[in-house]
Amino acid sequence: MLHHSPLTRKLLCLSWIFLLFLCPKYAQAKKVLENKKSHATEAQISNENITGVVNDYKAFINFQDKTSVPPEGYSRDYGKEYGFSKILVGQQNYNYGWLSKETNLPYDASSDVADNANGIGRNRLGAAYELASSMEKLEGTLVHFQGDNVLSIDGGQQIWSGLPRGQELFWELEVPNGIYSVTISLGDISNVDSRPSATVEGYTIIPAFVPTDGEVKKGNIIVQVSDGRITVNGLGGFNTKINYINIESSQEKPTNGGELKFESEKIEIEVNEKDNIDFSVALKDPINDFTGLVIEDNLKSGSRIVTGRNNWLKLPDVDNWGVFKFNADATQVTSGNESEATVIATATGFKPAILHVHVKIGDYKNIAPLVKDHSFSIWKEAELGTFIGDVNASDAEDDKLTYKFIGGNKDGDFRIDKNSGKIFTNQLLSKSALDYRLTIEVNDGINTSSSIVAIIATDSPVFEPLKVNFANAKADILGYLSDTGKAFGEREQGYVYGWLNTKGAPTDFLTNSRNRNLISLDPLQNTLIHMQYEDVGGKRGKNSEAIWEMQLPNGNYEVTVSVGDGLVDSYFTTPSHSINIENKEVIKSFVPAGGVAAPGRFKKITRVIEVKDGRLTVDARGGYNTKINFIEIKYLSLNFDKTIVTYLRSSTTENIEQNLILSAAPGITASDITLSTSKNWIILPEKFDLEKPLDISFVDGMSPGTYLGSITASAPGYASAEAEIKVEVAEKKEDNTGYKFNFRNADSFVVSPEGYIDDIGKPYHIENTVNGKFSFGWVEPGLFTPAENTSARNRTGGVIDALRNSFTHIGHLNTVSYPILDWILDIPNGYYKVKIGVGETNYKDSQHVIDVNGVNVINFDQENDNPNYLSFYENEKIIEVKEGALRMSLGEGGLNSKVDFITVTPINAGKLAPLVNVSFNGLHNILATYRGEVEISIDGVVRSGGRDLEIQYKIDKSTFSAYKSPIHINKLGEHILYVKGIDDRGNSVEEQYSFKIEQATGSLLTIENMTKIPYTNRGFPADDYYTFHRLGNPGKAQVHDSNIMRIHNPGTSSLEVENIKISISKLFTYDILSSEGEKIKLPLSVNAGDFVDVDIKFIGSTAGFTNGLFKERIDIVSNADNGIDGHAVLHGGYSPITEGGLELGAQSVFDVFGFKTSMLSMVNNEGTIDPVNKNRYRPSSNYPLAANIDAGYEGDLIQSPTFVQADPNKPIYGIQISAFHGKEGPSSTKFLEVNSSKMVDGGIYMAHSEYYHQTVLPRNKGNIDLINYGYSKSIKEPFRIAIGNYISSGGNDLTGNRSDLLGVRVYKVKNSKGEIVPNEYLVIHDYVGGGCGTGGGYNCDWNDNIFYFINIRPEAAPEAKPIKTLTATAEKYFSYDLSLFFNLGYAGNKLSFSATAGKELPEWLAINHISGILSGIPPNGSNSSYKLDVTAKDLNGIEVKSTLVLNISKGRISESKNDKNSSKTNEKKGNTSQEIFAETSSQNSLGLSEKVVDVSDYKITPNPATDKFSIVLPYDRILKNISVYDLKGAKVIDYKNVSQLNANDYTFSVDRLRAGVYLVCSTDNLGAINRFKLIIDK
Repeated sequence: MLHHSPLTRKLLCLSWIFLLFLCPKYAQAKKVLENKKSHATEAQISNENITGVVNDYKAFINFQDKTSVPPEGYSRDYGKEYGFSKILVGQQNYNYGWLSKETNLPYDASSDVADNANGIGRNRLGAAYELASSMEKLEGTLVHFQGDNVLSIDGGQQIWSGLPRGQELFWELEVPNGIYSVTISLGDISNVDSRPSATVEGYTIIPAFVPTDGEVKKGNIIVQVSDGRITVNGLGGFNTKINYINIESSQEKPTNGGELKFESEKIEIEVNEKDNIDFSVALKDPINDFTGLVIEDNLKSGSRIVTGRNNWLKLPDVDNWGVFKFNADATQVTSGNESEATVIATATGFKPAILHVHVKIGDYKNIAPLVKDHSFSIWKEAELGTFIGDVNASDAEDDKLTYKFIGGNKDGDFRIDKNSGKIFTNQLLSKSALDYRLTIEVNDGINTSSSIVAIIATDSPVFEPLKVNFANAKADILGYLSDTGKAFGEREQGYVYGWLNTKGAPTDFLTNSRNRNLISLDPLQNTLIHMQYEDVGGKRGKNSEAIWEMQLPNGNYEVTVSVGDGLVDSYFTTPSHSINIENKEVIKSFVPAGGVAAPGRFKKITRVIEVKDGRLTVDARGGYNTKINFIEIKYLSLNFDKTIVTYLRSSTTENIEQNLILSAAPGITASDITLSTSKNWIILPEKFDLEKPLDISFVDGMSPGTYLGSITASAPGYASAEAEIKVEVAEKKEDNTGYKFNFRNADSFVVSPEGYIDDIGKPYHIENTVNGKFSFGWVEPGLFTPAENTSARNRTGGVIDALRNSFTHIGHLNTVSYPILDWILDIPNGYYKVKIGVGETNYKDSQHVIDVNGVNVINFDQENDNPNYLSFYENEKIIEVKEGALRMSLGEGGLNSKVDFITVTPINAGKLAPLVNVSFNGLHNILATYRGEVEISIDGVVRSGGRDLEIQYKIDKSTFSAYKSPIHINKLGEHILYVKGIDDRGNSVEEQYSFKIEQATGSLLTIENMTKIPYTNRGFPADDYYTFHRLGNPGKAQVHDSNIMRIHNPGTSSLEVENIKISISKLFTYDILSSEGEKIKLPLSVNAGDFVDVDIKFIGSTAGFTNGLFKERIDIVSNADNGIDGHAVLHGGYSPITEGGLELGAQSVFDVFGFKTSMLSMVNNEGTIDPVNKNRYRPSSNYPLAANIDAGYEGDLIQSPTFVQADPNKPIYGIQISAFHGKEGPSSTKFLEVNSSKMVDGGIYMAHSEYYHQTVLPRNKGNIDLINYGYSKSIKEPFRIAIGNYISSGGNDLTGNRSDLLGVRVYKVKNSKGEIVPNEYLVIHDYVGGGCGTGGGYNCDWNDNIFYFINIRPEAAPEAKPIKTLTATAEKYFSYDLSLFFNLGYAGNKLSFSATAGKELPEWLAINHISGILSGIPPNGSNSSYKLDVTAKDLNGIEVKSTLVLNISKGRISESKNDKNSSKTNEKKGNTSQEIFAETSSQNSLGLSEKVVDVSDYKITPNPATDKFSIVLPYDRILKNISVYDLKGAKVIDYKNVSQLNANDYTFSVDRLRAGVYLVCSTDNLGAINRFKLIIDK
């Protein structure tokens, strides 16, 4: 029983009394309405004198709830019946209100009616209404007038059914007859459960639209009223809601677009019960305007916000040309049933169109696809991937078809696209093959059909010219194929051509063909086909634009096309003929001239066209009433007589002559043809003749091995020809010299073995060694900045072995005293065998992970995964050196690695075996054991300088097969995969992989970190990473010493957990809790869909009175099919007491969360690195210099005073990850306005609990159950970060006092894999007071407060500037620093660069993605100009673009003897100034259009050089970057951080370079790019 409060009962009684009072008035209003309708004629007669213009009538009505005060000037409507409300216009009252669509009688649906809840009026603004603007009030209120369309959440149920408000209504306002301007707004700022639409006086004012969140739409229309009322209804809408209406008398012409009508008002569809079909319906008179669609009273959508479909009918995306493609899904309707729906189309100014759709569901009978046999031709030397032809198939039910070969393709020569039926070559065809007979299967998902495809291999791609005449069926012109307007398909003589519509569907245009039969005209001009008959508006053709296509091999063609008509069109249909072929404009807007059959009525044009997609496409886009007569097509090509030519040579013999002959189709001479080569070791002839052998030679000094290149012949308008050039260079004795280093300290009593060089931790330097003079030593990570490594050790006990008894740490446990460093060795580019030894006898506390040039060489966990108790371990890998330096560094997961020795031995790359990479993808329980099917993918890399790699494989005892696509294995048991890789130089590799497949259990395991960023589902720092902290003597301080790991079973069967193992169990303990919170023990079961929690607590401590970090691994041992994923990292930090200098430092905080971010600073208090800051974990509080940040001296610091919300559609989150400060009250963190100390609107404010002042992840002051956090949905303006009254823009208070100081430092986030996390930042804070130097000051340890912010970024963003045009010379190396044309935006940002010239760069052109340097050697025959789109992308994914025009000037093919003699002359002179590659013109000899540099401005000495050279610059110049290239264009040295050297006097080491000629490229502070030749003389 429903109980009401006394107040409610009193209100109900008053409501009944009001209704009783109202009833007589309602009856009276009804009578008035009936009388008014019966006397319509009288009203019209009496108003005849004012049916035109009505002056000064204005009515403004707001539709809303009952209680809100309408905006000024508006009257209120909250759902009352017509006649209840009146509006005063002039001296007269006019009635308005609502009427029932069903009865046409006044109808009250307001909140005044009993049992009608709050009626149909709404105020969506709530309490905010009073503060809103007038327009916000108008758009924030509404009245429902299709209450029968208000549905339940899941659709299907009218939730207002049976209530007064659950009716469809229409609204009227009494007005004098006349013309009115009506403005209406429809929509709902809070819901999207409608397709609003409305008509005024029968004409649509707003077509049905699908609203976005918060969207309302306004429309205006001019209407004429002749019955004394303006009528508004929702015809064409669904659940329409009206906001307001403005009505004013008007003198404009009334809107009357007419009536929309479908071609058929009723559609009958018979569908099989399992079919899902499309059907199209068009408007009789299409309009070029937005057309809205709605399903009337759509009550069966499945969701009230899905208004575009019901349970079987789906509306299309609207086509502006009036053709609508609907979808009927019979799978949702029971067999034998019938369903109906009414679709209404609306467009502004038109009366709506109505379509009744009736569907009858029959028993399902699927018809197999229809496909016939095909025949195609292909040149037997066609390139890989050449398009051959389309397999045309159809399906009665219009099911999706798939295609595959089922016979005749055993060698894999061809590939068929699964979805389109297009056939391509899959490999180079056999030269001896004549024809192929393939069997193709076509499947519609249920039934299959097959057909035969014959492919004829021809000796040449050249074929007889094709000629096609466009005519009706009566024309027959000798030598021409006939096209009468048939849809695209197979035609006579095996050709495939025909017509399509603008959507690409084959369509016949038979009725558009004509034969004029004019005696004075050529037969070809007497015939035509209309391509744009819709422009005529006649009835003797198809009113649709036509496109013609012909299936052709890819290549270049000479195409001739003719347009025109011997008859003269009317003034309104005079053609403007336009023809485009392959999107290339051929005929543009040709307007015929002259009388009947005059020559000026036709135009014929010939153009060279390239076909890339297997079809020649002709369209009339841009024309008017275009008519085509005929088309002629001729294939153009060049041809070499051989596709592969092999040359043999050695260092003492000349080339063994081979003949390569070039031929061409008639109409071209050798002078029109350009030869180019893919490799700079091929020397092409300067002159040649067709049909005669080409004089090809090669550069001197080629190393032994096999070289592959190619020669291309090209000419404008002709298909190019390519021949592969193979050169075999005889072997010479391999050079086994190399580099060997023993790592030790200077006090070692053991002498290193012969040939080994002692490394005693010195910074990167030049040294005379037993193997010569070169540079090596220790540097800052990722940089070339020298740094001393003092962590070398000699062990006096154990094995007396000079290589084993000494080592140097990389990644010492105490990173404060012994920072992580890299080791560098300068060596020439090439491949090397690198062997590294690690380990020691005294301690086994290491995870040795060592990378060399990014390749992992050592991965040996001596502490935790060492079943054989090894003290030492060594491994060897082949490493490629690309930039003149070998870098040894600590790898991912490495800790306390100890390097004993390294050997580096050069190898002959020409004989280097390829690499094969095999990846297994499947559910993985333990190592090499999979549950269920496993997918195996194989790829490889050629390392010998070759180009092609063949990969073969076999499983178990099968035979080897060519690898083409991933392999799928599901057979249970043990297996062996054998893989071969063979490159085109004959180098090969064979590897085998053992694996096992077990029966899947159905159980799965995922782990979830329940330490969440508040109000998100994001575990922090990650679901597989858990951070802890504890205090030895906490006092009252609270700590974060426990985390919960949740183990889920998302599988289908029980998860059996056998054990939970922690690598060092004495550091952590755990309890296991069921999903009900009860303690349980191992082993345990987790039902499918259930979980258990592991409550992990950190109990570790250090042996002494010090702090420390403890990083361990937890493993879940289970039967899960993906059990190998069941592990995570546990990382704990320990402090013996609060404060006292024993807190975790900022870097330790970063480390304990697994971040690879560095906050270590090399910068001293004077802002330089000379000397380097000895206490790097304590940066200076001085405001950092941008140059130091960009150079990497400040770790991963960025500097941006202000920030913005990165993605406005996502909220900003902030959490405090640590607090290590005194017991005083917690400091607040907030976002401030840019120019004031006020909090920014919508900004963040947070403060932690006072008891969490010495731990990680302190709790929130307001809610101790949550991590201290802040949240903002939207911040629309830039802001500054303020922590403890220190701000990101600098200063020691909120006013910015002492702007020379910075107490808030912001760092990029690098996750545990070292990857930058976009739009997330770590922010550290310290109470720097009046400032402190590096390492000094009580409050300068930078760990007081540390925060993690999500979805923010610096306000400044990178910018692109116009790039100066570059001119390079063919056959000469060039480089161009594109980074100079991009601005980083803020200090610490980095850009990555890419460039395209169309789809991709030419093969000879490359861009360094890190440096932005564009370089290459343009071959002869390359394009004369390229337009390059250059993109720079920053760390947050922001992209900026600029354009470079690269011009290529024609150059000599190789260096002349005069050039060589010139070099020798300079050597003899001992020229002390460099030979600058810049002349007195604006273009230097490298073809670079840049600032001219006067040689006298610089001093380069000595040149020639032996081990070093110096550059002295004018006083106003500062050198920024400098790189050294060999004559092949390879960068051999890249000098970093040049600006830190002594200004105006720079000295560089080149001792490791061999004798020869090099190119030195540099940039200075004025933007000049300087290049000079450097000679190294040993």
